[in-house]
Amino acid sequence: TAPRRGRGVPSPSAPARAQPPAVGSTRTIRVPNFDDNTAGNSCDNPISITTTVEAVGENSVILVDNERPDNGLTRAHFEQIAMEFDTLIFAVDTTYFGLPTDLDVDERIFILYTPEVNKLSEPNSGSYVGGFFFSGDLFDVSDCAQSNETEIFYLLAADPLKEFGNTFERDFIRVSTRGTIAHEFQHMINIGVKIAAPFEAYDETAWLNEGLSHFAEELVGRRSLNKGVLEELTWTEVTADQNTYIAFFFQNFARFEDYLLSPGTSSPTRENAAQSLSYRGAAWAFVRHLSDHHSDGNVVAFTRSLVLSPDTGIANTESRTGVPFEDQVRGFLVALAADDAGIPNLDPVYEYASWRLIDAMSCFATPRDPSDPLLPCGNGEYQLNVRSLAGVPDVGTRLSILSGSGAYYLGSYPGTTPTLAVQLLSNTGQQLNAAGARMFVLRMD
Repeated sequence: TAPRRGRGVPSPSAPARAQPPAVGSTRTIRVPNFDDNTAGNSCDNPISITTTVEAVGENSVILVDNERPDNGLTRAHFEQIAMEFDTLIFAVDTTYFGLPTDLDVDERIFILYTPEVNKLSEPNSGSYVGGFFFSGDLFDVSDCAQSNETEIFYLLAADPLKEFGNTFERDFIRVSTRGTIAHEFQHMINIGVKIAAPFEAYDETAWLNEGLSHFAEELVGRRSLNKGVLEELTWTEVTADQNTYIAFFFQNFARFEDYLLSPGTSSPTRENAAQSLSYRGAAWAFVRHLSDHHSDGNVVAFTRSLVLSPDTGIANTESRTGVPFEDQVRGFLVALAADDAGIPNLDPVYEYASWRLIDAMSCFATPRDPSDPLLPCGNGEYQLNVRSLAGVPDVGTRLSILSGSGAYYLGSYPGTTPTLAVQLLSNTGQQLNAAGARMFVLRMD
């Protein structure tokens, strides 16, 4: 269960700015114990660790677990991380989502690298937990025993010798956690803004919260490449710098590819986004499309309004855009098939303004050596799963499509008069009576 509402931002009578800790000093941190909690409450039974301050920036303090594996990141790396947070990530995330709370009046975010995060990944599973933010840290310890009563998030530690179940080389951690920091910082800002408002619902729905955090990764990547938020990017542009691409774009593409391969079985607006990568990919692409077409060209104001809103989920996107959810979904789903396809007189809402999406994803799909994600584009096919109309299920065959998403079919006919009629029928062959079910027909030429 979530902790009860505690304190938010300091009052006007709060004490003066606290002095930052000294590099080399130690601090005890309570880490959420996800493997041993009472009734699912991660505020209980925290893990207490001792950390050392490795770098102090204008907006950040980098902490490292004293039980970290050998041959990990060096103090020079942590100084670089603090500098990038100050000059890039902090600037972008606070511009697009708002200011974080400052519970201990030190004007800094704690960023902790700890093998307690490494322990959350199954050994040799092929996937990993890169880090997390825990909202309990923004509440009084009397409400959440785990709370550190400060702004902090937790990141994967380098483990080249596989001391904690998986090999994570130093260079991999240095690059991959850049995007994780941008991602988790949005989560921290989001709930902090809502607590400080204060709103009764201070937890955004998982799908929109994750969609915004994946969007934060992209926004930081664009700033790093000196690209505008609505500037149309191509594969060549987004992969111009390998480290930036891997840190801020690669994971979004990979999650989105999972969604495209089976769009009917995932959805951008389901709470499964908290666990499922394909749902997260869909949520990112949906938030990206909303920002392209329903922000009136002011993406900063739009994303800030989503965070600073008493509404959550679909009610939030409807109230902030003034556009019914059905229209939001129609634009998104059609754009996945129509973006930059050269369809005459197509309404711009049925494309992406910010991406040559099919171009980028087709290049992403190019067969490659997994160790080299930047092999030149060639022979790639767009991953959207489009089936032939000849393969539409017969009467009595069930086709399941999650709300907020769709299945795609392609048919052709000679001449100028259609010779094919398509109906939506129930699994008994009767006229479908499902509220909200729609069929969109797109003429490709």
